[in-house]
Amino acid sequence: MSPATTKQLATSGLSLPSDTYIYSLARTATLCAAISSDDSLRYFDPTNLSLVHTVSKAHEGITCLKATSDGKGLVTAGRDGVVRCWDERAKSAGVKMAD
Repeated sequence: MSPATTKQLATSGLSLPSDTYIYSLARTATLCAAISSDDSLRYFDPTNLSLVHTVSKAHEGITCLKATSDGKGLVTAGRDGVVRCWDERAKSAGVKMAD
């Protein structure tokens, strides 16, 4: 049996600076998101991987990204001890939880 072959559909650098690593990816109802080692949160179109919006310095040391259960937002956390809930429509943190 021959190994399965795959076809590359799209590629994107998501406008990341060189030497930047993507830590995590998440999918909302309409967009995808990525957090990376430059502490940014990037929204991108899942159909063509084009960048939609960037939140620079979303955290001091961003570490976690999860989509909300309803698919309408994202939750991030960082080494700064802050948890933020992001509304993808507003592209901003609607809720900030910290000590």
